[in-house]
This record gives sequence, structure tokens and C-alpha cells, in this order.
Amino acid sequence: MRERVQEILMEIGIPANLKGFKYILDIMELFEEDEAWRNAKMMIVYEKVARMNKTNYCRVEKSIRYAFSNAVTYGDLALVEKYLSVVNVTNGNLLHTLYARVSEEQREEKKANLPLKLFRKKRKRWLTT
Repeated sequence: MRERVQEILMEIGIPANLKGFKYILDIMELFEEDEAWRNAKMMIVYEKVARMNKTNYCRVEKSIRYAFSNAVTYGDLALVEKYLSVVNVTNGNLLHTLYARVSEEQREEKKANLPLKLFRKKRKRWLTT
């Protein structure tokens, strides 16, 4: 997931040299690692990332906000709308939206790569039960 999120962030228009870029990647890994992180308050998530990067949670939050504002201001608006929410632009909402959309994209890719016979078998079994 990290590589895909990295590609998306760069396509959206977030420069890789921003600290927020790395912090977003770290948060996506936490979300992927354990569902509890997705349900936690954002301040706790920021504190965890801050400890991982030897900084404080305020800097993490501010860096992420700056990275997302950079994407919305200077980035590819079509991709921003595809992967992020342009209505509710809080960090927490943007991070959760990005995670959900990347996860959905990966699930669709896995489904598309399944052999057709396996998919038909599973579908038949599901329809008959």
C-alpha cells in the first residue's frame, strides 16, 4: 500500500520533500496495520507518528495540513477530487478518505486479477446458498 499511496500523493501534487508527505505515508501504514488506528482520535495517531519521527504531534498535524493544502492549491484537481474530499478538508477526513479510496482500488485490482473460474465458482456457491 505504501508504494501506491506514494504514487498517488506525487500525482496529486504533493512534493515528496515535504515532511507531511512522509507523515501521510506513515499514517497510511498505521491504518493498514491495525483497524484500531483508523478508529482512534487523530491526536493519538499524530502522537504515534511524532514518536516514530522524533518530533511532536503539533508539527505532524501542521505538516500534513500544509501538504494537503498544497495539493488542493497547486495539484491536479481531478485527482484530488478522485482520492480526497474537497468538501470537508480536515486532516482526519482527508486521511480516512485517502485510505478508503486506495483500499477500494486495491480490492478491485485483486478482484480483476482473480482467475475467471475461481470467481465463477465462488459466485455460484454464493448464489445457491
